[in-house]
Amino acid sequence: MDLDTQSLIVQVCKLYYEQKMTQQEIAESFKMSRTKIVRLIQEGHELGIVQIRVIDPSESTVQDLSKKLMSFFPLKILEIVPNSDPESPLLYKSLAKRALRVFMNYSGPNKKIGIGWGKSIYAFINEFSDENLTFLQPSWIPMIGGLGEAEQYFQVNELIRLLQRKLGGISHSLHAPALVESQKIKETLFTDSGIQSVVKKWQELDIAIFGIGSVKSRKPSNPPLLHIKYLPDKDRREIFLSNAVGDILSRFFDKWGQQCNFESNPRIIGISLEQLAQAPLSLAIAGGEQKAEAILGALRGGYLNGLVTDESAVKKIINLIQSDETN
Repeated sequence: MDLDTQSLIVQVCKLYYEQKMTQQEIAESFKMSRTKIVRLIQEGHELGIVQIRVIDPSESTVQDLSKKLMSFFPLKILEIVPNSDPESPLLYKSLAKRALRVFMNYSGPNKKIGIGWGKSIYAFINEFSDENLTFLQPSWIPMIGGLGEAEQYFQVNELIRLLQRKLGGISHSLHAPALVESQKIKETLFTDSGIQSVVKKWQELDIAIFGIGSVKSRKPSNPPLLHIKYLPDKDRREIFLSNAVGDILSRFFDKWGQQCNFESNPRIIGISLEQLAQAPLSLAIAGGEQKAEAILGALRGGYLNGLVTDESAVKKIINLIQSDETN
């Protein structure tokens, strides 16, 4: 292209984008057809003379929130989903999509991957297409026992089987309830070689993926700790009368991240929070303003080094931190 043509393109584009002249006005000014002017503007785009940048205000907000939260908790991974409606029913799907991207970036050959339970984890698994990852030979490991007749998203063995069907790899099952009636029963179950095999793998995890439950919720449509209704009355009462704000796989903690010393603790068949924290990637998927206090407690306890959450939760978390600092 000669310099005269390039100069003409620049002039036309300046008149159109900077002076806000119409294509017809420019055509009359240069004594050219409007079609010619349209073609010159198009060439301006193709040559990079015209560059249009779209600024999404939410991206700037999310970046600021990310920097702020990371200044309190230097996480290995922090992904914040922008959202205008913190009560959106699409929140689980948005979090799941972002968590899937994190997982695919972090996964590799022969990884031992611990899987938790809950709606966030169920949504995460459903985001996978039927794409076989057998060549990576992932091992899918349940991090807690089952809950009897509970919904599918609290049946970890089922979630593991779903992952194996979708992605291949090796699935392990934990044939034990999440909570037993006595520590003696738990000790008896732990003599089973199959259960021992899974429990041993909790100390060898490369990636742990789990949700965070909230004890407190203002939404009748989204009651806290859905799995609590499957607990015995005495255990539920102990939880609600305590200072617990949240849980990870039935391990409860207060707002400062201190574990709650419940009578039920020794009866839980599930990974400990200490083991969870030791995983190279301990990734929590949790969002919504109503879970902010629980997420903050988990962060303070150091039980995760990766978090996929949303804008409303992070705003609330930062407000809670600042409120605690002034009190």
